[in-house]
Amino acid sequence: MERDAYSPVGGYGVWSLYYDTPQLRFYWEKIEGLKFRRKLRIRHYGDLDGVTDASPVCVEVKQRVNRVTQKRRITLPYGVARQLCDGRELVPHSVRERAFVEEVLELVVRLNLRPAAITGYQREALVGPGCGHGACGSRWIGGCVAGTATSTSVPRGRRTGSRSRRIWRSWRSRSTSVLRTGSPTWPRGAT
Repeated sequence: MERDAYSPVGGYGVWSLYYDTPQLRFYWEKIEGLKFRRKLRIRHYGDLDGVTDASPVCVEVKQRVNRVTQKRRITLPYGVARQLCDGRELVPHSVRERAFVEEVLELVVRLNLRPAAITGYQREALVGPGCGHGACGSRWIGGCVAGTATSTSVPRGRRTGSRSRRIWRSWRSRSTSVLRTGSPTWPRGAT
């Protein structure tokens, strides 16, 4: 496989703002390996330095049903995406996007979702024989967890085997250097 000619040398940034419940329901569903689980995120592709409220981002619902992963998303300006996910407001959308916007709003309100973690990494698109006209793979170049959960220990009442405790400690240790504002946000100055 080779680097896709349309992919910048050195790759491009992929930044995700993940939403979760105050009890970290989505996180625990992943750790516990539930066959049906989903998560909500806002994703930005590119450099974070120039992100403004007008910058395009993707609002995504990613879900897993048994061994099949599905992603649904729409592109919105960053400020509008935060208005939907943080402000819990119905935002302007097309007829085609209506069901998705309503699903996101219902999830955010019903589960009391709030920003929980930010991740970022560099991705380089790859192509190879049989890929057709699009990228058929990618290479992770480097990244970090740049967000924080609201708790620094395993929540009470959870069954935690050694694997769960190890993953929680690893995630927590990578998250502790970030300011604990309770509402992670990417760019300075954007709302």
